[in-house]
Amino acid sequence: FEIGVGAEIGMYDFNGDRDDLSYNGLVAIATLNTALLETAQGPISAEVGGGYYGASVGFTAGATYSYAIPGVPLVVKPYVRANATLDSGQELTGEGDSNAVSWINAGLYLSYDISTLF
Repeated sequence: FEIGVGAEIGMYDFNGDRDDLSYNGLVAIATLNTALLETAQGPISAEVGGGYYGASVGFTAGATYSYAIPGVPLVVKPYVRANATLDSGQELTGEGDSNAVSWINAGLYLSYDISTLF
């Protein structure tokens, strides 16, 4: 069992379901990461974290699978991650209520071991 600690600084920017809704801001979060299951090609890992999302506190949770391609120094890492902020910084309802926003993102990392070139 192992736990990793991470830190992330980034930006988010996307439109809502109406033309006048745009969500954007700075993200500064800390995460805890751990491998859940070791497979022959690589681990399936999970992460949870929290920090500052634009206008308030937010949270994240996600999973990654690291697939090492046999015979090639290439690792393919598909991931999925859910994010939530308690206040988007944008008036959503016109009633001054909590303006929480959540979203899911998915993607693919490609890692190449350049030490094989030397």
